[in-house]
Amino acid sequence: MSNSNDLQEMALRLSAFADVLNQRTARVTQEAGHSSQVLRETAEGFATRSQQTAHEMVETVGRQARETIERHAAEGLRQSGERLQAAAARVESAAGSLYHQLQLLGAAQRSLVWKSGLALLAGSLLAVGGSGYLVWKNQQALKRTEFPSDMAEAMRTGALTRCDGTICARVGAKPKRFGDKGEYVRIE
Repeated sequence: MSNSNDLQEMALRLSAFADVLNQRTARVTQEAGHSSQVLRETAEGFATRSQQTAHEMVETVGRQARETIERHAAEGLRQSGERLQAAAARVESAAGSLYHQLQLLGAAQRSLVWKSGLALLAGSLLAVGGSGYLVWKNQQALKRTEFPSDMAEAMRTGALTRCDGTICARVGAKPKRFGDKGEYVRIE
C-alpha cells in the first residue's frame, strides 16, 4: 500500500512539475511575443519618426536650397543633396538593423519553444521510466509474499497447526506423495 501511495504521490508531483513547466513555457512564450511586439512597434515608430524627420529635412533642405540658389547658386544645392542622401542612407541602415534584430529575436523565441518542448518530453520519459520501475519492484515484492500467504491460508484452514510445540500437517488417510523418493505429501 505504501508503494502505491508513493507511486500516486510521485505521479502527482510529476504532474505538478509538468504543469509548472507548461506555465513557465507559456509565460516565456508570451513574454517573447510581447517583446517581439514591442520591438516591432518601436521599429515602426522609429520608421515613422524617420520618415517625419526625413520629410522635415527635405522641407528644410528645400528651403535652404532655394535660399542658397538665390544666394550662392548651384554649389549650395549640390552639397545639400549629398547631405540628404547620406541621412537617408543612415535611416535605411538603421531600419535594416532593426529588422535584422527582429528576425534574430523570432529565431530565439522558436528555439526556446523547442527546448521547452524537449524538456517536457524528457521529464515525461523520466516519469514513465520511474513508474515502470516502481511497478516492476512491486511485482517482485508480491512474488516474495506468495509463499507466506499460502502458509497463512493453510494455518487458517487447519491444514497446518501446532502439535506439542511443533508444526503438524493434515495429510489425509492416503496422502499423495511427491519428490524423487516420495518424501513430500500434499497437505489437505
